[in-house]
Amino acid sequence: MSDVSSIIQELKKAKKVISVFSPTLKNDIDISPITLAQQSKIIETVSNITASAGSPVLAILEFNNVMYSILKKNINEYQPVFSTIDRTNFMLALKGYIDNIVTSSDNIDFDIKKMLERNEGIELEIEPESATVEDITFHLSPPTMDDDHIVNSLVLRKYRNNSSGKTLLSDVYHFESIKFIKAISIGDQTLEIRKDTKSLDIIKELDTVQLRPVYTYIGKVRAAEEALTRHVTADEQLDITPDLFIQ
Repeated sequence: MSDVSSIIQELKKAKKVISVFSPTLKNDIDISPITLAQQSKIIETVSNITASAGSPVLAILEFNNVMYSILKKNINEYQPVFSTIDRTNFMLALKGYIDNIVTSSDNIDFDIKKMLERNEGIELEIEPESATVEDITFHLSPPTMDDDHIVNSLVLRKYRNNSSGKTLLSDVYHFESIKFIKAISIGDQTLEIRKDTKSLDIIKELDTVQLRPVYTYIGKVRAAEEALTRHVTADEQLDITPDLFIQ
């Protein structure tokens, strides 16, 4: 009789593979479906942080981090260049394998297979940009999944057990910007913006007007992500939230 280890190895070999388009690589990649253990992890992690911290903002950050871990493990050949735009399409594919038709709270049916087919033809050329305000130049690009995970972890580490802190929303707002800012040039000096709290201190020294082009660029990237989750025929969005994977 076979032992448990050998059975598990055979099950891994027999796993189905999902083929999904990567907007960054302009090519299909292979992802393994979410396992029952991984789905349970989504439920457990998000439920725990919602119960202890009571913040929907933190719950979404935690969800994105859990999905990052799942994608990094399940993608056949994970690439550090995968962006948050890729992540959106990848998560759609994982959900589509579980349930192809998803009904929203407004009773709108989303056909994920048709959405993924549509998404292969969408032009999402979000190029790196440099934007200058006064004597400051921001060097911007869409965040990689790795960058997004690092920054989310910084916020969660600080607020996981204290979401009532008055600085939560402002910190999330500023941390969001360092996901997109690769460097800042002032005069002849260029400073690389690392994904850490020291970089956050630099960002906090800037005012709203100086940061305006950064948030304009963030809006362009988020709009590209939303284009992938739009209904094929209706003007509706499919929300990529924890509920999508635990309902």
